[in-house]
Amino acid sequence: MTKFMHGERVYYDCLDGYSRTKWHSLNKGTFYVDCLNGTWTKLKLKCIPSSGAFDCDRPASNNANVYLDSSSTQFPSGARVRYTCAVGYAHVGGSRYRTCYPGKGTWSPLKIRCEPKSCGSAGEIENGEYDYTGVEFGGMATAACNEGYQLVGRATRTCLSEGWDGPVDCDPPETNAEMTSIWRASYTYRQVIQYRCPQGTLVGQANLWCAENGTWSAPPPVCRASSGACERPASNNANVYFDSSSTQFPSGATVRYTCAVGYAHVGGSRYRTCYPGKGTWSPLAIRCEPKSCGSAGEIENGEYVYTGVEFGGMVTAACNEGYQLVGRATRTCLSEGWDGRTATCQ
Repeated sequence: MTKFMHGERVYYDCLDGYSRTKWHSLNKGTFYVDCLNGTWTKLKLKCIPSSGAFDCDRPASNNANVYLDSSSTQFPSGARVRYTCAVGYAHVGGSRYRTCYPGKGTWSPLKIRCEPKSCGSAGEIENGEYDYTGVEFGGMATAACNEGYQLVGRATRTCLSEGWDGPVDCDPPETNAEMTSIWRASYTYRQVIQYRCPQGTLVGQANLWCAENGTWSAPPPVCRASSGACERPASNNANVYFDSSSTQFPSGATVRYTCAVGYAHVGGSRYRTCYPGKGTWSPLAIRCEPKSCGSAGEIENGEYVYTGVEFGGMVTAACNEGYQLVGRATRTCLSEGWDGRTATCQ
């Protein structure tokens, strides 16, 4: 160890990567300490990291489920950066931030935790079911029909960031409230229905939207009737609709039902009565069945392949070998009959 004698002086300056503070830089003199009576005088020089010294490079991550919000490649000492979960992943814990440690040039640990989003059920299939590879982001559901039934529509759906892709159908909910939006036989994902009560009080949410799993965002609202009266009658039969827009009916009132578009009245009374003094309705007896379009016609040098001849059914033209289709291949059974014209094979 080097020893210094009384009265000796040692000079100091900043190391590489460091510079004097602004005040010390303005001082043109040199900085030193003196050995006096076995002790050193106080050193007045102060050094701080130079601009660019101990900066942090762009932080790397082996976690493919997160990404860095900034596009910069270098960050100053003390900088703070933010991470976001990748598309299809949700933040489930841990700090979103990392800090460039002052004077070290290294980053604080990455603590953000992201997990795949879940799409839940892809919905229920009448006369069939979905087979799943998974219900999390990237998972798939494949439709499988029961024996004797044929698939109509796309077989597979994929779990995306917003939910299952492909068409989602929600049936109109059963309620006695008046629908102020357009009535449909079914609703697709995120379509909204609105309700009100011309008389009485609306209980529940006035606006509902079709969720990704084929269910409504909330239970349907209902209208509360005054004592002794009947509330608007509800029906779980989507093939009929109620002629009146009222939500309350006096004791003894009679209401009329009509078959929905594409359905025909095949029996049962069209009317229901509000039982006097009971506040309840007589049973719904009307019976409506899908209208039949019958044959879609004969194709010379070909034939039609049917999914059904009732309302909503489809036919597809298939030409014999050596013949080419002229015209539209498919026709749909509507309320007035088959749409389009009979195809031709030439």
